[in-house]
Amino acid sequence: MNIIMKYILFFIANCVLTYYYIFPEPSYAKSLLYSVLMTLFVAMLDAIKKKPKP
Repeated sequence: MNIIMKYILFFIANCVLTYYYIFPEPSYAKSLLYSVLMTLFVAMLDAIKKKPKP
């Protein structure tokens, strides 16, 4: 549950920051797409990092 909460907080913070600061014209579609892609990227990196080594 703690890992899911971390990803949810990351997604919300990323969505808010991209809506107000990154894109010149604020739109929900751009900020949501960017946030989803960044959250998936971070989740994949965490999964690769936590993979047990043989």
